[in-house]
Amino acid sequence: MNSNQWIFRILSVLVAVCSFFTGFQYAAGASSIISDIRFADRKDHSSMSIIADLLPELKLSFDRKSKTLSVRLVSASGAKIVERLKYSDTIIDSVSAVKDQPAGDTLIKVKFKVANISFYKTSATGKPGLTLNFREIKKPMRIKGAAPEQMTAKALKPVDQKKEAGVARKRAISKKKQKRLAILDEKYRKQEAESGRKKYVDIMTMFRQLKFRETASEADRFLKKYPKSIYRQQVYFTKAESLYLLAKFENKSAIPDALEAYNEAIATYPESPLIPQALMHKGNLYAQQEFFIEAVTEYGGLIQISPKGKYSAPAMFARGKIYITQKKYKKAYNELEKILILFPNRREVRDVKYLIAQSYADRGKYKIADTIFREALKQWPTYPKSHPKTYFTIASNRYRLGNVKQAMEDWYSIVNLFPTSFQARRAMLSIGDVYVETGQKRKAANIFERTIIRYPKNDESVMAKMRLASLGAEDPDLLKHSRIFDYSAFEKPFETLNNIIRKGPVKKFGQEALLRKGEAYTTQKRYLAAVIAFKELLRTIPDSRMSDKVFNLVRENFLEMIRAFYKEDGFFMVLITYYDNFDPFLRSIENPEILVKIADSYSKMTLDDRAIEYYRLANKFDEKQKFLPITAFKIAEATLRKGMYKKAERSLKLYLAQFRTSPYTITALHLLGDAIYEQDRPVEAATQWRLAIEADTGNLRVSKTAFKLASYFRKNRQYSMAIDSYNLVIDAHKPMGARSNSERFIIKESYYQLAESYYLDQDYPAAIQEASIAKTRYRDDERNVWMDYIMSSSYEKINMDEMAMASLKNISESDSASTIGKVASSRLDNFEWKRKNPDLFVD
Repeated sequence: MNSNQWIFRILSVLVAVCSFFTGFQYAAGASSIISDIRFADRKDHSSMSIIADLLPELKLSFDRKSKTLSVRLVSASGAKIVERLKYSDTIIDSVSAVKDQPAGDTLIKVKFKVANISFYKTSATGKPGLTLNFREIKKPMRIKGAAPEQMTAKALKPVDQKKEAGVARKRAISKKKQKRLAILDEKYRKQEAESGRKKYVDIMTMFRQLKFRETASEADRFLKKYPKSIYRQQVYFTKAESLYLLAKFENKSAIPDALEAYNEAIATYPESPLIPQALMHKGNLYAQQEFFIEAVTEYGGLIQISPKGKYSAPAMFARGKIYITQKKYKKAYNELEKILILFPNRREVRDVKYLIAQSYADRGKYKIADTIFREALKQWPTYPKSHPKTYFTIASNRYRLGNVKQAMEDWYSIVNLFPTSFQARRAMLSIGDVYVETGQKRKAANIFERTIIRYPKNDESVMAKMRLASLGAEDPDLLKHSRIFDYSAFEKPFETLNNIIRKGPVKKFGQEALLRKGEAYTTQKRYLAAVIAFKELLRTIPDSRMSDKVFNLVRENFLEMIRAFYKEDGFFMVLITYYDNFDPFLRSIENPEILVKIADSYSKMTLDDRAIEYYRLANKFDEKQKFLPITAFKIAEATLRKGMYKKAERSLKLYLAQFRTSPYTITALHLLGDAIYEQDRPVEAATQWRLAIEADTGNLRVSKTAFKLASYFRKNRQYSMAIDSYNLVIDAHKPMGARSNSERFIIKESYYQLAESYYLDQDYPAAIQEASIAKTRYRDDERNVWMDYIMSSSYEKINMDEMAMASLKNISESDSASTIGKVASSRLDNFEWKRKNPDLFVD
């Protein structure tokens, strides 16, 4: 074969292939034109014939609930036929057809009058197309022990005389056979009457029609009327099933009746194959009432009698859920693991996987839960998006692990996918709470407001109002009044919470409202009002787990009251608050800061023994020794006030050695001088006082120490040293003045003692000046007479006799009866005699 022939053959093959594919594509893309659609009502069925130029491809789907068959004719058209298509008969209720424009298909919907329909396809008669036939399914009822043909409705009807005559003409029946047949007929009639077959059929029909209450009532009547019926077993269990479904979907009060019916059925027929289902449903009923022990027992009995049966896996699953509810997580895990091992291909495996993860999340083992959730999501990624409870658990678990962004996305998805679900409402609250935690309070307020508007009749609406009220109490300026959004709960927080407390159930909303009310008062530093709210809450939940939290809140508010009183120097109120609420709220305080404040209050009230006790108690709980520089000084100070001077001296010297940089170091130097002085060591004390004053002239104790030092110098006739010290006392208070009565006394004494010290130091001009200042500052003081006398004596010493006489005259006139007045009068007489006899006083 030459090369040309090979080339010719190859070209031929190529042309053939191209022709084949071109024809195939044309055939595949060709559309069918519907020329007619015909319906017919046959004797026992209906038919629909579709006449078309090309046989169209059919796609059928039947919705049993709506009793509708959808027939899609792929790439088929026939606008006029589709528009006028209408039909109904004994089986078909209605017919409609539409053109699916995007796909180019024709969609025919056939709605039937009954749900039990069979349909099959045949070729159309005479023309291209096809025929769909529809037939109602009528299942024959069977009686145990009887042949089906003998127990059909046809066989049990009275004998048609005409037909019998016709048969007789065709074939003669012997009298013997006729007698035998008559006996059989009578037997079957009696059997049917005893079995109550017709009544049984009615009961089962009612059950299928979901008439559960009527089914149970008819079942009771059936059991009384037909004691020998072969249907009794089925009726017993049907009655129980009816009551079970009634309790589950309509009326929970039917639970006891359902349990009693199951017990009666099981006791009557202990070998029945229906027992596993009965035990499963009994367990469900007990679980519904939270009788978990009984529920677990029923599930266990089911698993024991049917370890690999239809209901074993659901029973294990239900038992695992109960263990999780009871927080018996190890048992739950073991139970659920059995399902994974024994039934690896069952649908429950998927639910088990997610439930195991949820059990770990409930136990707070969020990392393990997250790992299992991830494994489950790889196998069944769409499961959470059809199970809102699981989806919500996954989101909450992610939030607890710190994946806030993903959790927020999940919560938003739940709100969008299941907008009316319980989980969607809780997701809205969770989103708002996260915004509050992250400081985005305005966004939180918007979410809470949307929750109130979207779910006005649900509990979450009330919960959102409480959250808005808390935001309003915490930051009233966060939002402005709006005519569009409802921020009334924010604008009137306490009114909102009070309304909820007054109207809502105590256990449902009242407790949280009281809690938030107390927290709002705390935020506004209205501690007493907060305590009242929390105490009211404690009365409503004395045995609740929440009571511990509320107890601590009451206690914390009392501690805040102590801090507030202490800050305002209300030491008496600190002690009153402490004593009035000691039992039970303040009995065991372990906060060193509060203990120091209580000790300081005792100290200010001069209760030094109690003060020392509480300073030491503060040291006991001060693990980091934060307050030790304060408490050590305060203990030494209280010891000094108690008159234990030697012990105080030791404590102060130890303090000065340990805490050289403490803010109390200078004050400790002053107190050390006091302790030494009280032990009759004045010289050493004076040295210590001078060191303390020189260390910091601005110390609050300078005036007291300087006054003591001045008194010491004056007593020892060291007047110049005394004068310096008195001046130091006066100068120490010039910027702010005296802060207490004791300081006012010291200043006043210093002015009078300063004038006298100048006089004794023979600095007469200074004595006159200081005496005059003392008289001017303290006009009503009795010692002003003495100041006048010092002034007159000082004037005399500097030969200012006229001024001296004026001062003496003032004394004699104002206080003539006193000793100083009499001395002044006598000296005034001497001045007069001296004036009259100047020769006697020539220098």
